[in-house]
Amino acid sequence: MKRIILMLMMATGVMTSLAITPIDSLELRRLQQMADSVVDEARRLYLYEYLAWHSADELTKHKVDVKKIGMGGVTVDDNGIMHYIYVDKKGELLLDYVLDPQSMFSITTTKKRALDNSEMQAMVLRTQAIKTVVETCGDSILNYSSADGTLNFDVIPMDNGRLRMYIIQGTTHADVQPFGNDYVIDLDGRLQVTSFRRLHNFYIEIPIGNDSNSISHRHAPDSGMITATDIVSFMLYGHDLFGLESTYVTFKPHADSEGYVVVFDANRFKAVVMTQGMVEKFVNENKKDK
Repeated sequence: MKRIILMLMMATGVMTSLAITPIDSLELRRLQQMADSVVDEARRLYLYEYLAWHSADELTKHKVDVKKIGMGGVTVDDNGIMHYIYVDKKGELLLDYVLDPQSMFSITTTKKRALDNSEMQAMVLRTQAIKTVVETCGDSILNYSSADGTLNFDVIPMDNGRLRMYIIQGTTHADVQPFGNDYVIDLDGRLQVTSFRRLHNFYIEIPIGNDSNSISHRHAPDSGMITATDIVSFMLYGHDLFGLESTYVTFKPHADSEGYVVVFDANRFKAVVMTQGMVEKFVNENKKDK
């Protein structure tokens, strides 16, 4: 099945012909638009997580004493150039990891300096947002005994002073792909929680074999299609660590609806939605050709 999904992703002509199949075409177009929106959301979230992961590596590389870190780290957008900064307990910079999202070129400095206003504001907002969410929603964040790793908090500015926080479960286990125990919380300009969503009703870790090219999981009907956190978790673990090329999620928009498959291609950072019937038809035709 995984090999077939990869073939479908690479075969542009086949995908085009499937996309115009009259079977449930209106629903497919609607779901494809939703998938495109999720991918756009995931692209920004992945950038934030990429910064956090690689800046943490830079702490070790530059032998920064983590005991000196004060309020942790924070992402700062400086006119499209992204920074991830760590500060000491006095509010002075310990490390500045700079990334150009267009070229993914990065540079690091550990020269101590005071934070500018935008950096300090980002740090304070992140700290206060996390405090508010933990106090307000902490009891709703599940504690899975199998989730041996930290919860990662990404606080992303939205319009009108709003913030969106993503919580993604990390893992310390080797050779696995984590999915689930992830949340998205919206806060208004006064840092009041306006919405809390649990994106999965489960947490799983899928073993990654040496011959894997893709990985999959299934969503319950009330969980919807692939999520931005699915994509970002896969990019960080499956793709960046293990070189996997795609992940796919099977789902039903409603309990009594037809099943669908959404395939995310890491190399192109794109997703394609198909009905399970389309996949089965392609598999059967592929068997006949052999």
